[in-house]
Amino acid sequence: MFFVSMIVIWIFLIIIWILVSIFVIYQYKKTRYLNLLTANLYFIATKDTQGYFEKNALKLEDWFFEFLESIIDQYKYFYQRKLKLLYVIKTIYPMTGLLVVFFSYFIIFVLEHLSLGYIVGISIFGFFIIILILKTMYLNNDYYTTYRILQIDWALIQNWKRTNDKLSGNNFITLEELKSIYHQKFQNPQKIKIANKSLFRGCFSYQINYQVVVKEIFDTPEKYLYFSAILPYDKIKLNSKKVSFDFFKTF
Repeated sequence: MFFVSMIVIWIFLIIIWILVSIFVIYQYKKTRYLNLLTANLYFIATKDTQGYFEKNALKLEDWFFEFLESIIDQYKYFYQRKLKLLYVIKTIYPMTGLLVVFFSYFIIFVLEHLSLGYIVGISIFGFFIIILILKTMYLNNDYYTTYRILQIDWALIQNWKRTNDKLSGNNFITLEELKSIYHQKFQNPQKIKIANKSLFRGCFSYQINYQVVVKEIFDTPEKYLYFSAILPYDKIKLNSKKVSFDFFKTF
């Protein structure tokens, strides 16, 4: 009876854990069209983007700063809600996971009692430990990223804009130039992975598919590509490859 109770409790905890995992995956898929936005806002929040563009004297068009202000205002409450939700999930998930791991330890002896041997029990125990560690790291990373975005200081953005206004003849790229680039390279979906030098923070993926993914955010595909190019290229890799500021030569 004791062993049966242990197995029932263990299975119940696993079901709860799986349901929380499904909810996390659902939320990710539901909002992944914002991944490029999140990546840009994160690197702006960490001041890496403006540092890179100021250091290299790369001038941006004025519309970018206007768009940035409107997008921060538009999605501020989304990120605030997400942060609260992540706080709850990143608390519940590890606690449930620890209970699953705790009972998995005893399941080793239950399986031994049922003559199934230690190997099966130890494999299950190890599997749940790995899943717990990886998922907890992912949730903490997502929480940290969202938290940093909400710390964006608009006064610093304004200082960046003033510095940008003083630059001349060093345009990074223009919207007009992007029209031909879009038709040459990006009419078909392109999957992009962004990862910075940190192993666990600042890692994002998104897909350039203007008609399906982000039409509601960006007025034109050129603006979407422009926003794709505003990244601190001394801090990140694109598709696991180190590139210069010329984003479009990587495709």
